[in-house]
Amino acid sequence: MQPRRNGFWSTDAIVGLMLVAVLSVGVVAVVNRQNTASQKLAETRATMRLAELVMGELQSGASSTKSPDAQVVIESVSSGNAPAGRKWVRVSVTLGDSREDVLGIVPESVYDTPPTTSPTTRGAS
Repeated sequence: MQPRRNGFWSTDAIVGLMLVAVLSVGVVAVVNRQNTASQKLAETRATMRLAELVMGELQSGASSTKSPDAQVVIESVSSGNAPAGRKWVRVSVTLGDSREDVLGIVPESVYDTPPTTSPTTRGAS
């Protein structure tokens, strides 16, 4: 009777399990990176939407939106020729780690105060 060789089978099983573990770690790292990128993109989009909303409200003369999470800065831009009764302004919104700027023309009657830096928009009540 020949002796049994269990050593080869055990080594093969251990190598297989190690390979599965390495592949699992790789998949977890890729999924984590994808989730991080997705969250950053969502934050950037939310920041841009808020900047566009504030600019739209300035252009229409509506009341400004309050956002407790964001810092909104509205400042006059001196360069560029604007039509009579209008003024170029920059709306900068910082939300988390994301910052977005929007340039636009607004009526001078809407923007008649110095630049504002606050957690809410200029003129918000």
